[in-house]
Amino acid sequence: MRILFFFSMAVFIATFCQAQQAITPEISKKINASIEKQVPAIRAKLRKADPEMSEEALNFDMDTFRMEEFCRKCMDQDGSTAGMNEAMDKLAKGYDSLMNKYYKLLKAKLQPDDQKTLVTAQKTWLDYRDKELKLISTLRDPKYSGGGSIQSNLYMGEYVAIIKSRTIEIFEFYDDMVESDSDGE
Repeated sequence: MRILFFFSMAVFIATFCQAQQAITPEISKKINASIEKQVPAIRAKLRKADPEMSEEALNFDMDTFRMEEFCRKCMDQDGSTAGMNEAMDKLAKGYDSLMNKYYKLLKAKLQPDDQKTLVTAQKTWLDYRDKELKLISTLRDPKYSGGGSIQSNLYMGEYVAIIKSRTIEIFEFYDDMVESDSDGE
């Protein structure tokens, strides 16, 4: 019985230690290479599932797949609190970058007066995001949450969710315009 216990503990420790490996540039390259190998099959599967899917929507799905999968694989590699937070921070930055890309594309499709409406809406959303994150940070304070390192992971997860949601909204506005342009031609 003791041998089984010690063997189980050794496996647990080995797994735990392996999950704590920091993400170096070399590891990032390996992760990205493994993800890129998956992309053609996933792209084909999405195309088969929805032959009418726009190329822009397919590209958006592939971009989000890459970011989400990179985050997941980084967390598999480094499951420490700091490692998970770093992976989620990269994911949030990826969604932020993607949001900015589609914001600019959407803005370019709008007439000048309508661009002002989009700019105002985005500024309002940025203000909302900042205030919401301040609230989340306040609620994650030990005096309200009970503390623990998990609070930073929860905060980062909520941070990613806010940015991801807005990115999807902006993309969908843009994609709807692209689709209606192609329907009108």
